[in-house]
Amino acid sequence: MAAERGQFADGGACLFRGGANAAITGDMLTTTGTGIVSDIEMFKKLGYEV
Repeated sequence: MAAERGQFADGGACLFRGGANAAITGDMLTTTGTGIVSDIEMFKKLGYEV
């Protein structure tokens, strides 16, 4: 998942619970993305090993 995950109330966690298995984090696209620190926190809460 990439840009605009921040538009979801849960920061896009629902996308990963639903089966998404990859993410682009930070400002690597033409729009600003979620930060690496908040993504790592989200993945840990979801039970992923980071």
